[in-house]
This record gives sequence, structure tokens and C-alpha cells, in this order.
Amino acid sequence: MTANEIAPAARPARLSSMLLRWVLLVALGVGITMSLVQIVRCAVVTKEQAREKAHQLLDVSAGAARQALENNNAAVAGQVVSSLLAQSSLRYARLASPDGLPLAERVRPLQHSALRFLTDRLFGAEQHFYLDLDSKRDGARLGRLEISLDMAASGAAFMREAGVILLTGMLGLVILVTGLSLVLQALLTRPLARMVVGMSYIDPQRPGKHQLGIAREHRHNELGLWVDRVNQLLRAIEHINELREEAEENLQNLSHVDFLTGLPNRLGLQGRLDSILTRARQENKAVAVMCIGLDGFKSINERYSFQLGDWVLRSFAQRVGGQLSAELDSFARLGGDQFILIHSGLENSYQAAVLAQKVLFLLHQPFRVPQEGKGDVMIRLGASVGITLFPSDAQTSELLLQKAEQTMRLSKMGGRNRYQFYVASIDQQLRERRQMELDLETALAKKELFLLYQPQVELATGKVIGAEALLRWRHKNGEVVSPDIFIPLAEQTGAIVKMGEWVLEQASEQLRIWTDIGWQDMRMAVNLSAAQLHYDGLEGSIQRIIETYQIPAGCLELEITETSLVQDVEMARKKLLSLRQLGVAIAIDDFGTGHSSLAYLKRLPLDKIKIDRSFVQEMESSTEDATIVRTIVELSHSLQLKVLAEGVETRATEHLLAELGCDEGQGYLYGKPVTGETLLDHYGRFSD
Repeated sequence: MTANEIAPAARPARLSSMLLRWVLLVALGVGITMSLVQIVRCAVVTKEQAREKAHQLLDVSAGAARQALENNNAAVAGQVVSSLLAQSSLRYARLASPDGLPLAERVRPLQHSALRFLTDRLFGAEQHFYLDLDSKRDGARLGRLEISLDMAASGAAFMREAGVILLTGMLGLVILVTGLSLVLQALLTRPLARMVVGMSYIDPQRPGKHQLGIAREHRHNELGLWVDRVNQLLRAIEHINELREEAEENLQNLSHVDFLTGLPNRLGLQGRLDSILTRARQENKAVAVMCIGLDGFKSINERYSFQLGDWVLRSFAQRVGGQLSAELDSFARLGGDQFILIHSGLENSYQAAVLAQKVLFLLHQPFRVPQEGKGDVMIRLGASVGITLFPSDAQTSELLLQKAEQTMRLSKMGGRNRYQFYVASIDQQLRERRQMELDLETALAKKELFLLYQPQVELATGKVIGAEALLRWRHKNGEVVSPDIFIPLAEQTGAIVKMGEWVLEQASEQLRIWTDIGWQDMRMAVNLSAAQLHYDGLEGSIQRIIETYQIPAGCLELEITETSLVQDVEMARKKLLSLRQLGVAIAIDDFGTGHSSLAYLKRLPLDKIKIDRSFVQEMESSTEDATIVRTIVELSHSLQLKVLAEGVETRATEHLLAELGCDEGQGYLYGKPVTGETLLDHYGRFSD
């Protein structure tokens, strides 16, 4: 059965019934309420009439009763009582002297009434009234005339009147409901039913061709206006449908294209990759799918602007597409800073590695970004590339893309600016990484973490003046996990904040031990991660530790990487100022490997610069590295900052650093990281 067949018969009947029910309920409620109000008023009037009747009888008999009391005449008193009980509504009469003794008294049973069980609850079985009688000569108290009014007759009269009220109200209700239902059907239900029938003929694809009609008497009221608006809406819908059909043809192409770079997006790539795989199966050829993730791209947006970041993404897409187009079957953007390269017809995996290396080389060339009113900005990028091969790694486009992204993420974890092939064990690596995350969460509670300390030496005197606290993890299987593995993992999971607070606690306790046994002026250096620097409770935690272990001013040194600082220089400045107020020293770790800038060095409250080992270890053979170290030392001294060189391993390097003016050194030349007790045993006497 179609909608056209059921609409005319079903909908009007349902609407009429619903309207009639609501009208009936409303009218019934109003009628009952009004009837109840009238009945209550009738009950009040009945009580008042009984009271007036009783007082009239008392007033009429007052004279004779007073005479009987004055003369103490029982015969007259009996006549008074008998005359009162001549009234059928009276049940009891009594004339009594002031001492309460009755001069005359008479009582009879209550009248029988079928409705007495109800009227007695409303008015009571009887109502008692009395009149005190005084002497007219001297006003002396003569006695009291008492009567009891049987309420059966008054109750029966009330019930008759209440019945009339209810009957009249219900009759009016029936007349009202009948009239209203007829009016509603004529003026609303039937016109709406005709409109429903008319709507059943509307074609959803071409709604403007059929217009709804309305009776003449409704053309200028709300129904007429509603029909006009519906007809306008139907015409507008038809026009919009025509525009939509035109737009869908254009959107079909745009939905497969990345708006920013003009490259195919994930949806467009999927179709192309399916076609490439189909052809590769027919030709028995291999296909390489490469996922490229730009390294450190987030810091570009944060340091400069999102507009500059978008410019870099477009430039990268143009550079790769322009210079490698002959070798690519498809080049697409997945979103964010991730791109996909597809290269088919491979003879061996070496060809894919060559192509990945070309991509890394293109990224190594700096991007010159023009800025209005300012000098050009030079941006250098690296990338992590994950490579999967068809058909060895996966058979479908979905799995190839998924595994390429997984491999790219593993490449980032293993060391950036490199490429990595997917291997069958990659799923196992992902499971092992997840297990390591779970183990790391409980490592602190299970006391698997411990600290080692590497000495820091003053180059001018050879004196050990400090030590850096280094976190280590001895896994439950007995192996020591490299910090390069578990520290990034802790930063990603958020566990680094709790671990960092534990490191501060342990290092401060060790410093207190050294100080108490006489190793004075010893400085303890502790690394802070970016997550710790952004942690709101950092200052309170450090203040508590300083107060607990009574750390001497300046003996606790916090080391922060350049990357942590440049993410938000203004925030970092405020944070470091609050830390300096606690009496701790501030050092920049691994200086030279990040976005080194004189601008933020001048703004930040720093005490020391630590030169990264990558510059120090090649100083003897590289004039360029020696020049970089000399520049850093001179720059730091001009800003009144101390300089410490990491990675000092030979005396020649130590001598060269001293000649360049470096203040302090740290490295295997002075000792590997050891326990606090071992460090004190080996170097404690040098500080005397």
C-alpha cells in the first residue's frame, strides 16, 4: 500500500479524534472545577441557613423561656420545649437554670436519611446552639435555652441542589464539546486532510511542479499563509536540487584533492593506488608506498605562524612534484605534515631506497620563506620515511598505507631524518612498544629506576664542581633500557612529569648527603623535559624539595633543551623567572642543535650554556666545529653566562676548550656516569 492510498483515509480521522479528546479533557476539567466551586458555595450557604434558623427559633422562644425561669415554672418551661420540638428539624431542646439543672428537657432520635452517611461528614449529624437568658429588670443571669438541629433535612436539600448543579454542568459540557468538535472539523481537520492528500502527489525529485491548494475561506488566514509558504519552499527546493546537481559534479573532483597543496588527498589516493596495484598484479611488478612525515614541523607553526607553515607545505609539494615527477606514479597528502609517494615497476627494493634518499636530499635544501617588511626566513626540514612494498608486505591498498604510516612513526622513534623499510616483525615491535609503555608506568613503583651521576669539572683548575643526575631504568628482565628509548616514551605518555619529580627528589637527597659529609659547594644538574616545564605544579614541587633538603642557593641547576624553550618563549621566560626566584640556576642543554637564537638568549634568565657534544668531539679535526664552539663561548661570555662543553673525551680536546675560554667540561675524560657513593670516593678529595 502506498502513501497516496493511506493518507486521505487515516490522517483526518486521527486528527479529529485527537482534537476532540483534548477539547473534551479541557472542557471536562473546566466544567468539573466550576461545578465543584458552586457545590462548595452551596454547602456554605446550607450551613449558614441552618445557623440562621436555629437562632430564629431561639429568639422566638426567648420571652416565654425567660418568664418560666423568673417564675421557676416547670409547666411553662415544658410548653417552651414542646413548642420547639414541634419543629421537625429539631432533635433536642432544654431549658436550664444558672446552676445547670434542667427546668424542662426533651430529646428524640435522629431522622432517617439514605444519604446521611455522606451529609453527616459534610455538616455533622446535628448542630448545637444555645441562648443565655438574663433578667430585664436587673440583668441577673436566669439560665440557658439550648437546642440541637438535626442536619438530615438540610443535607438532603443540599444533595438535591448539588445534583442539579452537576447535571447542568455535564449537559453544558456535552453541548460545548459537540459544538467545538464540529467547528474544529469544519475549519481545521477537513482543510488539513485535503492538504495531506495534495502533498501525496508531490514528486520529491521535482517538488515545484505540484502546488498545494486551499479553500477560499482560508486563503487569508494562517492556513492560507502556511500553504503559500509551503509552495514557495517547494519551488525553492526544486531550484536548490538543480544547483546541487550541478555542484555535485564539481565536488566530485574537489573531494579527491587536497585544498592546500592541490595534491590528491587520502580519498583520491585510494582510487589511484587501487588502479596501480591492479596493473602491478597483471605485470607481476613491485610497488613501493612511502609515507613521509616531516620532522619538527609543529615547531615551525608555533615559532612563526600557521600561514608560514602552509607556505612550507606547498613549497615542499611543488619541489617534490617538480623534481621527482618522472619517477612517481602518484604523490598525495594524507593531512597535516604527512605525504605519500607511490613508485611502481620496481625491480628491487634498492630503487625505493634511492628514491627515499632523494626526498631527504630535497628537504635538506633550505626553504626561503619571504615575509612582508622583514628579511626572508630560512627553514630547514628533515623527514622520517616509512616504506612498504607490494606484494611482499601487504596485498591491499588499505594495508599498504596503514603499514607505511606505522613504519614512518617507528622511523621517527628510532632517529629522525631517515628512511625505514617495513619488515614482518614491525607488528611485534609495536606490541613490544605498548608493553614497554605499560612497564614504564609501574617502573617507579617497582623501584626499577635509579640515578647515576657524571662529574662536571672546572677546566681552569681541574676541580670537580658539580655532577649531572642521569636517569636509568633497569627493566624487570634485568636489562638496562637506554634513556634514548624510554625518555621519549615517557614524554609521549605523560609519565615524565611524575618521573621528573622523583629525579629531583633523589638528586636533592644525594646533594644533601654530599654536603653533610663535607663536600661543599657541590652543584647538582637535573634535566627538565618540555612537559615538566609546562607543568603548573613545577614551582611548588621544587620549593618543597628545596625546603625539605635545605639545598644551598644556586647548588641546584635545572637543564632545559632549546626545543622546550622555543615552543613558547614568553611562557618559558615567565616560568624560568619564577624558578630563579626559588634560588635555582638555569642552563640550556644541547645548545646548537635546535633553533639557536640570540634574541631568546637575551630575554631568558639563564646562567649557563651547555655546548652539544656533536660540536665538541670533532673540534680537533674540524675547523668549522672549533669556530662554532668559539662563537658560542664568546656569545655566552658577552651575556655573562658560563659555558660547559659536553663530550670531552681527550686531553687535547680539553686543552683546546680551555684555550677558547670554555669554563667547564663534562665527558668520559673525567668519568662515566656512576653512583653517588662511587663519585664521592673517586673525586671527593679533589674538592678539598
